[in-house]
Amino acid sequence: MYQAVLYTSPSVWSPSGSTTFNATTVYGLEIDPTDLPGTLEIVVEWNPDNPNSWTFDSATGELHINIKPGG
Repeated sequence: MYQAVLYTSPSVWSPSGSTTFNATTVYGLEIDPTDLPGTLEIVVEWNPDNPNSWTFDSATGELHINIKPGG
């Protein structure tokens, strides 16, 4: 199975948000709830040529996730 800790890497998330939890800065998607569509389409890719990434496109209502094996 794929295992990676991404919540400590701000470059993975777009739009990126952060908070401090137990003295550790953690990152994730910062999405305005009014931007969430009634139906959210989630697209997951397993592409070693692209970096680990999570992006939300409010115009299309899509959450794109790329998993980079080994990275």
